[in-house]
Amino acid sequence: MESNPLFRLTRLRLAAWYALVMGGILGLSSLGVYHVVAHIYRNTIDQGLESVANTLHKSIEPAWQQPQSLNKLAKELSLEICVNQTNCVERTTVIGQPIAQTVGSVNYYMRLLENSGKIIAKTSIQKKIPITSLSKRWQTLRDSYGIPYRQISLPLHTQNQISGYMQVGRSLNDLDQNLAFLRLTLLFGLPIEIIFISLSSWWLAGKAMQPVYLSYQQIQQFTADAAHEFRTPLAAIHSTIEAAIRLHGTDAASSKILDVLKRQNCRLSQLVGDLLLLAIIEQKQQISKHHRCCLNDLISDLVEELAFLAVETNVAISQQIIVKENIYVIGDEEQLYLALVD
Repeated sequence: MESNPLFRLTRLRLAAWYALVMGGILGLSSLGVYHVVAHIYRNTIDQGLESVANTLHKSIEPAWQQPQSLNKLAKELSLEICVNQTNCVERTTVIGQPIAQTVGSVNYYMRLLENSGKIIAKTSIQKKIPITSLSKRWQTLRDSYGIPYRQISLPLHTQNQISGYMQVGRSLNDLDQNLAFLRLTLLFGLPIEIIFISLSSWWLAGKAMQPVYLSYQQIQQFTADAAHEFRTPLAAIHSTIEAAIRLHGTDAASSKILDVLKRQNCRLSQLVGDLLLLAIIEQKQQISKHHRCCLNDLISDLVEELAFLAVETNVAISQQIIVKENIYVIGDEEQLYLALVD
């Protein structure tokens, strides 16, 4: 099958389409997996942050706007009470990096604000995290260093009225790092998968086309054999028509009919020759089939086929084989036949 350009090209196209379709499916699947994992991760972060915020809210709201209780609670929660702006100045380390409340590798912060947005108390985070809409429950913010934070805002009530807000947030560095690792894994893993798919598709395309190729070979062989077998009876018919024309040369009606038969026989002989030539040309594209050929049979076939040409040109053909035994050679019988005819 590899020696036939038509089947090789068809196999290549089939494998390419299969690899393209599977690559597209894998690409869409990878994109879907990425978004699903990112969505689950964000939901997990939100659930954990909401749980922490609700726990703190239950402790802070009773002490809200009670300075003594709030100061005591602030010490327990390591909050900085902001009486004025100088009391809330942000501090940095020697190398310029902020100090933050850290749990594992995740930075958390909490701050209490009045309705006006003024900070009443906060954890000792040293990053400028902007204050946006207080009534918006969930927000994603970036500090002055560009680090993303997820924040939840819960209202603080005094006499059933909202008098302030508590905001709790955590950094999303761990989320960004994990998603970046997942993107790299999918980005580098997808080409490797496509390579394996391409190799597999080439093998599968060969397996799928094998029965078709075998059928094609059988049809091709049948065509060559049929064309070869038709030549002898057609040559005999042609010789018979020539003899009949000679016998009925004076009969105009019979001569006209015989001329029609002769033309149609010549036409059929030409079609058979073309069919045989087409089969031989296709076989040339494959590995030449050398096997034992009987020269005696080949010569007999040639004498029978060329007999009508000899009759037309008044040439006598005789066959004389000195050796009684069959003579065999190693070669391509069809090629030998064409060489002798030409």
